[in-house]
Amino acid sequence: MSMTVTRQELYDRVWAEPIDKLCKDFGISSVGLGKACRRHRIPVPPRGYWQRKAAGYADSRPALPKFTEGSEIIALLGSPRSEPTVEEPASDVNPLIAFERQAENQVVVPDDLRSKHLAIKQTREYWAAQKRGEVTYGENKLPYLNIRVSSTALPRALRLLQALFVALEQRGHSVVATKDGKTNITVLDETFDVSLREPSKQVKHVPTAQELANAKKYSWMRPTPYDLVASGTLVLTIEGVWGVRHTWKDGKTQQLEAVLNDVIVGLLEAAFQKKARRAERERERLKDEELERQREIARQNWRQERARIRRLERLREANSEHQRLHDFVKQLRVTIGDVDADSEIGRWLTWADDHVRRLDPLRPFRAPQATIRLYYLGSKYPVSKIMTEGFTDRDPESGEDEELPAGVELTDAPMTRNGYDEATLVVEFPEIVVLPYEWITKTRNYRRFLVPAAVVNEHGRISSSEEET
Repeated sequence: MSMTVTRQELYDRVWAEPIDKLCKDFGISSVGLGKACRRHRIPVPPRGYWQRKAAGYADSRPALPKFTEGSEIIALLGSPRSEPTVEEPASDVNPLIAFERQAENQVVVPDDLRSKHLAIKQTREYWAAQKRGEVTYGENKLPYLNIRVSSTALPRALRLLQALFVALEQRGHSVVATKDGKTNITVLDETFDVSLREPSKQVKHVPTAQELANAKKYSWMRPTPYDLVASGTLVLTIEGVWGVRHTWKDGKTQQLEAVLNDVIVGLLEAAFQKKARRAERERERLKDEELERQREIARQNWRQERARIRRLERLREANSEHQRLHDFVKQLRVTIGDVDADSEIGRWLTWADDHVRRLDPLRPFRAPQATIRLYYLGSKYPVSKIMTEGFTDRDPESGEDEELPAGVELTDAPMTRNGYDEATLVVEFPEIVVLPYEWITKTRNYRRFLVPAAVVNEHGRISSSEEET
C-alpha cells in the first residue's frame, strides 16, 4: 500500500515530529523515509535536534530548496498506521519509563548550559555566605544542594544538575534544596534525597626537599606515601534506596550526561517500589488488624459462652438452694402445726412464705414482666456520649471478677459510688429479653444483669434519670 504527500507537507512533518513517529504514521522504515527526503532534497533535523529542543535550545530549520529534477508529489510505499494489518502487542513497560526510552526524549546537557535553577542559585548563595563566615553551625537558614565536588568539576556538575532538574520539572516532578543540605526530588508524590559526589583517589606522594630533610633527621617524620586528590569522576546516588538501581557514575566510555534519562527511570522505579512497599505494609497492617479482630471475637465468644455456663450453674444452684429453703419452711409449718395467722408466729410464717416466693429464681421465667426498668451507673461524660452513640461492651476493670463477660452492667435498683460526677441512665426492656443475662447475686437484695451492648442498643429504651425527675 502507498500514500502520497507533497514535498512541502513532508518537509513540515519532518520538522514537526521525530522521524520514529513519522515512520509509524506512514508505515515506512526510517531508512526508506530518509531516502525519500534525500531524493527530493528535503532537509531533515540534525542529530541531537530533538534533545536540544526539549532542553530549550532548538536550532533554526533551513528553508525548503527548490526542486526541478522531478515531481513535487512523493509516493511513500508502506502501510500507514491508520490502517494496521496486525494488532500491536501491549507493552508491559510503564508509560513513564517507556517515555524515557524514546530517543526524542533524551536529556541533553549542552556545554554552554547556564545554571539558572532556583536550587542551584540558593546553593551558590549558601557557599558565598559560608565563605564569608556567616553560616553558623546548627543555625543555618539557607537551603543548599547535596553536592560535594572539587572546584574543577563544579561547572560541569552544575550544568548536569541544571539539565536534570529542568527535565524532571518538565515531566511534572519537583526539585528543592533543604536547609540540612539535601536535594529533595519528588517523583509521583515520593521524595528522595539525591547526592552528587566526586570521590577522591590516591596518587603517589612526591616528597619535598624539606620532607626528605626532616625524615633524615627524625625517624618519626616520614612523608606520607600517598596523597588524596579529586578523581574527576562524578557519582550520582539516590540515597536510602535499595532493590533498584540507585547509583550512576562516569565510566570509561560513557559519562553521566548520557544517562540522565536512566537516572529519571531510577527515580520512577524507586517511587514505584516505595509505593509497592507502602501498599504491602498496609496490606500486612490490615491483615494483622483482621487477625486481631478475629482473635478478639473468638475471645469474646469464649467469654460469653463461659458466662452462659456460669449463669446457668448459678441459676441451678440458686434453684437448689431455694428448693431446700422451700422444703424447710414447709417442714417448719408441719412441725408447728395450725396456728392463728394473726399471732406472732403466724405472721412470721407468712413472712417466711413471702420470702421463699421472692427468692424463687424461676419466678421471672414463669411470668415475665412486659417491661422491666434497669439502671446504669456511670460518669457524666461517658453517659452523655452513650445517649448519642449507644452502649459499648467493656471488660471487667482491675479488682473485678475477671471471669465476668464483657457487657453493660445493669441493676433493677439505682446504685451510687458516692462520686461527684456520677450520672444514671434508665433502660427499659421486655423482661424476657434480659433474663438470659441475669447474674444472680448472693444476697439477692437486688437483681444484676450483664447484657451485651448490642442487645441493649437494639431492645432497650434509654433515657436519663434526670429526665424522669
